[in-house]
Amino acid sequence: VRINKKNQVTQKRKNLSKSSIIVADIMCGVGPFAIPLASLHGVQVHANDLNPESFKYLLINEKLNKCNAEGLLKTYNMDGRDFIRLLEKDNMMYHHAIMNLPAIAIEFLDVFRGWKPPSTDPTHMPTIHVHCFVKYVTLEDMEETALKRCEKALGCSLNRVRDNVEIHVVRDVSPKKNMLCISFRLPEEVKDLARISLSRMQEKDTNDSGCNVQNPKKPRLD
Repeated sequence: VRINKKNQVTQKRKNLSKSSIIVADIMCGVGPFAIPLASLHGVQVHANDLNPESFKYLLINEKLNKCNAEGLLKTYNMDGRDFIRLLEKDNMMYHHAIMNLPAIAIEFLDVFRGWKPPSTDPTHMPTIHVHCFVKYVTLEDMEETALKRCEKALGCSLNRVRDNVEIHVVRDVSPKKNMLCISFRLPEEVKDLARISLSRMQEKDTNDSGCNVQNPKKPRLD
């Protein structure tokens, strides 16, 4: 996938992005968010995906779109929870975390239990953008269902005002089922929660998904 740069970015947007924004794309796939952010908007991106086939095409797209001409894109091929822990261990500051694996992304929010902000800014809490599928009866029911699932995984409540919660419909999947993106500032309460065991959660994910990552499906590139 080649991204067309012509007339896409003003110099002002480039300067703002380069000076201020760092993104962690936890389940980046072939790079539908990471590639444009780095190549078009000058955003520094840490892009991760566990699937080896997706990761292969991420590297191809990185080269096609010259994302690393200015060193803006750093790629990783590992489990999403391990990726977040690695950034934390490396004391890496990021302002936004994207979780675009709607079938199971919400479940990965549990990795933020016991999260430690970077030592350079102990008060910093990133904004999370998590995608999910939700079945619903009414629109109000849809939003409440999504929020409750996020709260269960995080292990603490979300306050719509305090945590800057925003919910929008990405697309209709079927009648009474939508794909949503829930955005919120990571609550301070997570810092006081007990951390999860990564080995136990990875075993659970493998059993629940039934996926064989050694023989993944080839991703579509359109």
